[in-house]
This record gives sequence, structure tokens and C-alpha cells, in this order.
Amino acid sequence: MVSWGIILRAMVLVLAINSSRAACPHSCSGHGSCGSENVCSCDWGWDIAADCSLRKCPNATSWGVKPHSASVGHLATECAGVGVCNYASGLCTCPLGFTGQACERIACPKDCSGHGTCQTIRNAGYTYGNDLTAAYTSGDGKGPLYNNWDRDSTTMCVCDIGFTAPDCSQRICPKGDDPLTGGQQYREIVLQTGATSGLLGGYFKFSFQGETVRFSANSSNWTATQCDSDIETLPNVASVSCVRDAANHLRLSANYTIKFLSWPSQPYENNIYSHDGNPPLLDFSCDISEVAGTAVGAYCRLFDKQATNIREYTSCSGRGICDPGTAICTCAFGYDGIDCQTVSTTASTATSSDDIMLLYSTSGGYTGNTLKLKTDRVASSDFNLIYAESNSVASYQLKGSGDMLMHKGGLTITQGGETITGGGLVVTAGGQTITSGGLNVVGTGGTITAGGLNIVQGGQTISGTDGLHILGGGATIKTTSRTDTGLEVFANNAKRAATSSILRIRADTNATSDPLSTNNFALLETIIGKYDVVNKVNLPSNQTIFRVTAQPRTEIHVGGLDVKAGGQTITAGGLSVTAGGVTIASGNLVVSSGEISTGGFASSSITTFSAAINAAAQTLTLTGATIEGALTFVNGFTSSGVTSFTEKVS
Repeated sequence: MVSWGIILRAMVLVLAINSSRAACPHSCSGHGSCGSENVCSCDWGWDIAADCSLRKCPNATSWGVKPHSASVGHLATECAGVGVCNYASGLCTCPLGFTGQACERIACPKDCSGHGTCQTIRNAGYTYGNDLTAAYTSGDGKGPLYNNWDRDSTTMCVCDIGFTAPDCSQRICPKGDDPLTGGQQYREIVLQTGATSGLLGGYFKFSFQGETVRFSANSSNWTATQCDSDIETLPNVASVSCVRDAANHLRLSANYTIKFLSWPSQPYENNIYSHDGNPPLLDFSCDISEVAGTAVGAYCRLFDKQATNIREYTSCSGRGICDPGTAICTCAFGYDGIDCQTVSTTASTATSSDDIMLLYSTSGGYTGNTLKLKTDRVASSDFNLIYAESNSVASYQLKGSGDMLMHKGGLTITQGGETITGGGLVVTAGGQTITSGGLNVVGTGGTITAGGLNIVQGGQTISGTDGLHILGGGATIKTTSRTDTGLEVFANNAKRAATSSILRIRADTNATSDPLSTNNFALLETIIGKYDVVNKVNLPSNQTIFRVTAQPRTEIHVGGLDVKAGGQTITAGGLSVTAGGVTIASGNLVVSSGEISTGGFASSSITTFSAAINAAAQTLTLTGATIEGALTFVNGFTSSGVTSFTEKVS
């Protein structure tokens, strides 16, 4: 007989087994409900596993999956196709460089270094983009709405004002116009307001690189002066000059020419707003959204007026080096100011050897001006381009007319010579010494009024018509060559005038006839021996050979006179030979007046003497001669072959 207790326990066990077979797995893990067929109905996002234990990760536009067609790609995928999903938490683990719940955005570099915000390009374009609904015409105060697939995926840093670089890690140094460039223009635009009908009222809004100023649409209220002051309130503009044309009273419209005279030395710029002094027209805009009144078809248009050869607006004015860590310019030598735009007027050093100024180009192909001096004034001797002095005494001047004055020391050219193509050379003191390369004057000649001209090597060429004028100090030509000619005077015109001279020696004072007088100077003198070039004197043991004095007289001191051909004609003054004799190998000796006083004279072919002959203390030898004048002998007379004497012989 079966015990009722056993039966009851068996029934409870069967019921428990059947009850466990009817429950959902893991009771749907607490993220769902169990259905009538023991199937979990998972909560949203937990439907990956049957027991609702795994959580979905978010989907986003894929960075790279297989396209579905020629124009369909970048479909939404889990973790944007680049991240790995953690199903336990439902969070994407993004690779380096990606961010967002679904790894849908590119991470901004260094999180913009704490000096900017990371924004999608869609937002950056809409907030900071160019505000033009049509090319250079009226805007609505908003930028373009970028709508490509990566509009919410690609990001960029928008740096705070004063910072730049992709990660906003660099500071912007002061900027200015390069002080050494000239002849440039100011940036100018034309702002044109108007309407197709009615009267303008309300306001326009003028914007430049993200900064906006509001002005009256009624042109009678917005004068040129008001235009100046309003636009100069923009933090990225320093000064402007506005010109308004005659206002149109039918529309209350006008045209404004706006000239940008200067930009802030401390730039109001960042990585998306900057320019080099010539911002493009797209950087300017005009918003018509607040125009009121009865105007229909209101517009505010922009045009270029001057956009070429514009003054620079560059870091450290192009005359210094920017430190992006401190935003401080280190100016090149000779330049001052926070932006290096000011040319320094004073440079000094307390040391005894340091260079005060060094202008240095490191480029092997440099073709610019290492030093450029510039003035807007026309050329004039009233100012100096360069003025140099030593111990408060002037030593050198370069006048504004181009004239160069050397007050001390003269000019020394050690190599390469000197070429003067016009204006001549004037040396008032100190002379000129050229040790190599010569002096070449192509233009109107050279004038030396004092100090002389000393050419040690290289010679001198004067191609002009005025020649060389040395007014003081004389000229010394020295050669150490055994074959070179010391001085050559050459005329290459075959049809020279009869009154011209190849070489002319002239004195502006008269000499005395007394040979012992100190005024008996020489016009021309030849000397054998050494000459002191520095002190300009003959050294001891020199021998005078030949002199032409200012008495006037021609003197042969040694060696005699040797006429090889053509004879000799003396029309006045006679011939005096004190030593060495006279030898005529061919031709005649004709003396038409005066006398011949000789201490030794030999002739083998002289035919006629029309003047007196005085042969004192020496021998007179004549062969086949006719003497028409008196013949005087002091110490005896011997004749052989003399045929006739028209005057007495004594």
C-alpha cells in the first residue's frame, strides 16, 4: 500500500520541473520581459542576445565601408566602422584620433591646447563662413550650411583670438608693414547701398572677418565721418578713410569708398581669420536682414577698388623673428617697436671691437640690396644720404644729389680700378692712389685740385672729351717694368687741327732771363736716377740730362744732341751747348738769326750758315760749308776747304 505522503512529494516535484521549463532564460537578464512562449522581449538597445544580456553600441556614418552603388556609401554602421563595441556596456572603444559615442568624429589635435574649441566643419562654416548669398552681394548674417556626408564627422579647432596653428598651440606675434618697401597702395573697397524702389530705413550690418558693425541704411545719416568712426570700432581694423559720393535722395542710398590705412599692431586674428594686408573681397560682407522703411529690393554690394601692390601686414613687419611661444618679435638690427616696423635711428656699443651694424644675407643666390637708402624728396645737395664723422669732425658725406665728399684721407682703390662714366672726378685734397686696376674715366674727365694722382699699377684711361685736369699736387706715373712705356700720349684722329697739340706744357708765370734766378724753373726736365715718389724729390746722385726752362731756353746737360735725320732749324735765341758737342749725321743745320756759340762742333755736310758762328775755346770743323755770317775764333784759326766768307773772320 502506497503512502499518501510519498505521492504528495512526487506531485510537488513534477510541478516544480514543469514550472522551471516554462521560465525565460535568465529572466531576460533584467533588460526585458518574458513572453507567453518563454521568449524575452528585450528593452531597446538590449536585443542582441536572447536573454537580453548584451547591449548594442551606437551607429554612425561609416568612415569606410563597401559602397552600395556609384553614389551611395558611408552608410550608418556600428561605431562608425572604426571602433570596437563593448557589448557588456554598449560603449564603443575608439581608435586614436577618433572620438564621439560612435567614434563618428575626428578628434581635434591636442584638444586645441586649451586655447580654442573643437567644432565640426558644418558648424564652423555656418558660424564663421563668408556671409554672401550671392557673389559679393547682400548677405543674411550666416555662413554657408555645409551638407556633405562628413559634415558632422570632420572637425577643426577654432582658436581663441591671438592663437593659431591646427592645435591652437602658437601665439600670433605683432604685425606691420615692411618699412623698406615703398610705392605701395592701401587696400580699398567700395560699399554700395540701394534699393529697387522705396526709401531705405533701418540698418545694414558691415562685417569683416567675423567682426560686425551696424550702420544706418539711410545714407543721409551715415556720413563719411560716421563711416570712419563706425568701421574703426571693429577690433581687427586700426584706421580707415571713407569717402561718400552724393547720396541718392530718391532711395537714400550711396556709394562709400573705404580705404584701410592701417591694421592693429597686435593682430585680432586666429587660425581662421588672418590676412597679409590684402584681404580678399570674400572676407567682407554686408547683411540686409535689418533693413526697414519702404525699400523694396534692398541691397548692399561690395566691389574691389584697389587690390594690387598693397602694403604688407606681416609678422614682425618682415624685419624680425617671431617667437610663437611668447608672441614677441626679436627685431633685426636697426629696427625697433613691438612689430619691428620702426627704423632705429641710433645704434651704439661700448666695446672697442664689436660691429655696431651688420647687414648679412645668408642666401648664396641673393640678388637684393644689402643696404638701401631711400627718400621721397627729389635729389638735392641740401641733405645727406650718408654723413660720417670721427670725433665730431666730418670725414665723409654722400649728398642727396649723389655727390660724394671725402673730407679726410682721400680715396684708395687696391684692386679693380675706377670707372667714371659721367661728371668727372674731383679730388679737392688728399690725392688719389690706385694700386691695381687703373682708373677709367669714360665721361667728362677728371679734375684733381690738390693732393695729386698716384697710380701704382693698372694705368689710367680717360675716354671723355675733357681729358684729365690736375690742378694741384701733380701727377706721378711709376712703372717697374723693363719694357712698359711710362707715359704715352696718343691722338687717333688723322685730321687734327693745325693749332692742336698732342702734348702741351704751359706755365701761367714768366721766368727771368737770369740763369741764376730762382724763377728760372723748368717746363720739362729729364733726369736719370731715382725719385722719391712720396716726398716728390730727386734722390742724391741723380743726373739732369735735358731741360726746357721758362726763360725760355732748351738745355742739354749731358750727352749732346744727336739729330739722325731732317736737320735742325733755330729761328731765334741761338743754340748753346756747354758740353758734349752737337752731331748731325744727316740733313742741315740752319740758323736764320742770332749766333752759334760752340765749344766743339763737327759737320760733314752742312752747306749754309746765315748767322754768326762763335767757336770759342774749342775746334770748329766744317767740310764744304758756306758761311754767310761772321766767323770768330778766339784761340786760332785753321781752314781747309772753306770757300767763301761774306763777313770777316777773326
